Amino acid sequence: MENNVLIDREEEMNFLNRLYASDKAQLVIIYGRRRIGKTFLVKNFVKGKKSIYYLATKEGEEAQARDMSKVLAEFFNDTALAMSPFSRYSQVFEYLAKKATERLVFVIDEYGYMMESSPYVSSVLQKYWDDHLSKSKAFVILNGSIITLMESLLSRKNPLYGRRTGQWHMQPIAFKDFADFLAVKSFEDKVKCWSVTSTILFYAKEFLDYSSFEEFVANTFFNKSHIFYEEGRVIVSDELGDVETYFSILSEIANGASRSIDIANKAGMKNTSLPKYLKRLLEIGFIGKEVPINEKQSSKKSLYYMEDNFLNFWFSFVYKNRGLIESGKGKELEGLLNARLDTFIGKAFEKLIRDNIVSFCPFEAERFGRWWGRDPSRPKGMNQEEIDVVALNEKSKDILFAECKWTSKPIGVDVYNELMRKSKLVQWHNNDRHEHFALFSKSGFTDEMEKLAKEEHVLLFGLEAIEKALENRSC
Repeated sequence: MENNVLIDREEEMNFLNRLYASDKAQLVIIYGRRRIGKTFLVKNFVKGKKSIYYLATKEGEEAQARDMSKVLAEFFNDTALAMSPFSRYSQVFEYLAKKATERLVFVIDEYGYMMESSPYVSSVLQKYWDDHLSKSKAFVILNGSIITLMESLLSRKNPLYGRRTGQWHMQPIAFKDFADFLAVKSFEDKVKCWSVTSTILFYAKEFLDYSSFEEFVANTFFNKSHIFYEEGRVIVSDELGDVETYFSILSEIANGASRSIDIANKAGMKNTSLPKYLKRLLEIGFIGKEVPINEKQSSKKSLYYMEDNFLNFWFSFVYKNRGLIESGKGKELEGLLNARLDTFIGKAFEKLIRDNIVSFCPFEAERFGRWWGRDPSRPKGMNQEEIDVVALNEKSKDILFAECKWTSKPIGVDVYNELMRKSKLVQWHNNDRHEHFALFSKSGFTDEMEKLAKEEHVLLFGLEAIEKALENRSC
């Protein structure tokens, strides 16, 4: 299965190979979410090339310089270095520069760990880059998962600013390639898996060992011996430290709090203290922020949501139920899972369609998102309304309204009528817009709805139609 992991990374490989083909020294920064495939990309890139790989730790300078010496001594068959290893990073970088008389790739993986234990290491590298390495044939790759630290290398304030010759922020692969990876599974199972793993293949490949999605979840997330059980904590702690406040905020957002005032109240903190935490979580991509599609980004109606599917599921089902998991009360968790899973997957299904709405839209969508607001004709407290997906084009004044249903029952005319009613509440070119309507359903549509769709040109997408559309274009 490992041979299949390097999927949809042609652009990244071409980027690295272009730099490698030059005669100049290269200092490349590669970073991205934990488990996204950075190390596998780099290891595939260096195949057949003269290269040295070092996995950094959180140990101090002397210990890491000694470990790096062992790697260098083995590669260059340097007995003297093996017997008398270096104790300083400066010695390592100077030695490397002397040896790089021909193209040599030197990878420091998890460079962020090295930065944590030795905050000055980039200053040392900068000095030896300027004095020696930049004049060599060295191809240095700094690879890391701690996004905040790795992005700091791009800052003007960082010693390496102006030295790097390239950088790449690795993003999740396209859903189409994710679906191809899970080719033996049904499309329904692919959507379910995506809802808890995003398109992270390291997680998704575990699903291949199970016959059902429910069995997969029970034996990974709810199994205290499996890496998934601790993975959420590790991801957050590596990036933000063991800060209880971040865990509380993420837990409340995953469990439905979306307005800042609600998040603060449920997390037990002052609303005025919340923005700095939300800002950090937004920067590293753990959460997202949205406003109604017809509002400006500065709108006070903004809501927060979990951007990372894996963390969303982990905080929704694992974090607050650790006591049950630790005590081995799996049956109680199975009941919780069965009661809430369809709702959870349903929200993810909405996001999948929304993110890929260009694949379904009958016009060129310039913007897309959700809409929510109030129906002034209804009593206060009962007048909140929402439309799952809205896409629009300002020039042509086309607008698409869509609802997504992940239920065991076919969608009927009542859902369409409700969508029609709610669409009238959306204030956007109301007098001259061209309206389109679409319904997306896990379980298809009633005969009545299919008949009406033909008469009123409503777009209907069951799972088979969704799969076909996503095969052509995906997020």
